[in-house]
Amino acid sequence: MKTKVALIGASFSGKSTCARALNSDSNDGDMDLGEGVGAARCPESATMIQWILDRSVAYVAVSVHVEDDGKGLRGLRDLKRERADGRLAQIHFVYLIATKEDLKVRAREKLGKPTDAKLDEHFRGYERDDRLFRELMDDIVDVKGKTRHEVEAEVQTIASRVLQRQAPAQAR
Repeated sequence: MKTKVALIGASFSGKSTCARALNSDSNDGDMDLGEGVGAARCPESATMIQWILDRSVAYVAVSVHVEDDGKGLRGLRDLKRERADGRLAQIHFVYLIATKEDLKVRAREKLGKPTDAKLDEHFRGYERDDRLFRELMDDIVDVKGKTRHEVEAEVQTIASRVLQRQAPAQAR
């Protein structure tokens, strides 16, 4: 089975934009838009895994669901850490990392003029989420100072490397 590249990171890090561009403008890989797993509620980790694997595209943008009840990204991290779900071997997590200040700049560009207090509230869990993303990731792409196309190229390079490693294993 072919590996999926799952983009993780904070809101406004460019996950959805990158996935859409690498998937030839398809929104099929955007979990925030996915029925049953979207941004409105935190899905079970098993549901997230199946949703990722069921996509018709190679790149998916994973919703930023951080819960304390073993669901969402924390649940994925725990399953991966414990090797409790073999399907995770088919998912390569790439962390698109940006500083909190860069994320605020991107948020202002997309949302207009949110107040500093509103942005501080939105990103209050940045450090906690960063630790979680680092524990879940297989690779990291620092988006600071890079154009959208440079980030996409770096993600594609990672995907090519992952698929090359996968090909000899499948040939056995």
